[in-house]
Amino acid sequence: MDEEEASMGDNGNNDGAPGTNSRVQYVRSEFNDDGDRHEVPDQRASTTFSSTNEASNFAFIVREHCNKEKIKEKTEILLKGRDLREVMHSAYGKHLEHCQIRNWLEQEQTISQPFDDELWYWTELCDAAESKCGSEQGRQDLKLLLSHLQDLEPDGIKLVKSTASLNRISAKDLWILFRPGTEVISKPYLDEPQIFRVENVSHREGNTCVVETWALSWTGTELIRACYEFTLRQYEKDDDKMTITELKCYPVGYYVSGDGARGREALEAEMNLIERGKLFQKLCRESKNGRYHAYVGELLYDPQPVAIRDSFWDIVAHQMKLGPGFQEPRKKMIKGTIMIDFAAHEQYSLDGVGALGSLAPVEGAACKCQLCLDNTSNCSEWMRRFANEDTTNTPAEEEINYSLLPARLLGYCFNTKVWAQFHVNRVEAVEMPDAKREMEKLIFPEEADGVKEDLKILIEQHGSTKLPMIVDPIEGKGAGLVVLLH
Repeated sequence: MDEEEASMGDNGNNDGAPGTNSRVQYVRSEFNDDGDRHEVPDQRASTTFSSTNEASNFAFIVREHCNKEKIKEKTEILLKGRDLREVMHSAYGKHLEHCQIRNWLEQEQTISQPFDDELWYWTELCDAAESKCGSEQGRQDLKLLLSHLQDLEPDGIKLVKSTASLNRISAKDLWILFRPGTEVISKPYLDEPQIFRVENVSHREGNTCVVETWALSWTGTELIRACYEFTLRQYEKDDDKMTITELKCYPVGYYVSGDGARGREALEAEMNLIERGKLFQKLCRESKNGRYHAYVGELLYDPQPVAIRDSFWDIVAHQMKLGPGFQEPRKKMIKGTIMIDFAAHEQYSLDGVGALGSLAPVEGAACKCQLCLDNTSNCSEWMRRFANEDTTNTPAEEEINYSLLPARLLGYCFNTKVWAQFHVNRVEAVEMPDAKREMEKLIFPEEADGVKEDLKILIEQHGSTKLPMIVDPIEGKGAGLVVLLH
């Protein structure tokens, strides 16, 4: 017997047809007369389901679950062969960590219809089967598994193979677009593109698809990953179709620029997200010193300020209690002076620190796996250095992280006296007058000798973090300093 025949099994056939390969076992899970579930040999498996075939010889077991009328409801596959799991492991990569699947290699694993993970990674699995990963036996077993999956989910495989060329998609197929780790684009703030990363996708009541994502957000002291949900519209029928680029969020690979270019690079070339992110970082660092800025453009604000809250998650809980859509911000065109202050905005504004336009954060901690963080860009370490980092020294592979920053800043507008969201590209520096020159303009009567020097010392010490604070002679006052000259 040559090597090819040896790999085909007992009957010399390795085409994956049910009941013809000793590397596969077929069973049915049915109800007996007493109403208890039990497993029986599948008729297709007469040549493989026998005492002479040890369980250790099977690469996988195909198990059909039937209802009490003996009608098949779903199929699951038990992956028994370590060689098979080893080759699949090379295809799944970081996805297994994201799904919190441990001991993939050491323990038998079960995959179930509709085989979401397998369809998401169909291309990678096919490539692994044709590669040099793992053993020859493992690759042959994977080919056999893929053949079975193609028989079980023919429509799903057809969908997977057509995703790159899709323009429209039906409600029941939306999930295929949002594989965990995928970057998606949305425009929640003044029609500005914002990149999010997908954590999960699920279908809820009716034909509603919910995409769970995260995006970067600055709190005033640290950079965090805030969680957001996109509820894609409820379709009247499963086969209703919608243009992908008209969804509330969609993969960046489908983005089309004004000149017809597609994908992530086209988005960056047209919108300059990295440069926008660097400007955002610069303004965030400056805001720690309480600097004022000039602003010309639209802002978003909440007309209903709320009481001071203690933390980011207090705001999230408050928003959830109010319900979606309650905190819809208003839009206003202004020309005036603003103060960028994320921490104060968190305390005094209903929007909260994570607000992106009308999109509010949801409660929960963002996944910390390497699939979500994209270890190639060193995102986690870059986030820790964000507050003090010099943008001129950022390694090339980390530049991509700036494109994940939002287009809006948070703070206070002095003209309208509201806490608001400001467009990062509409902020300009304010020319502050020379303090020494302004002090020289003050004129005091001769009998007030020394008052000017006392006033200068009072102002310098009030704004200093190094000099001891002068105790105000009037008790019960706040920490502000107001001097009335008349």
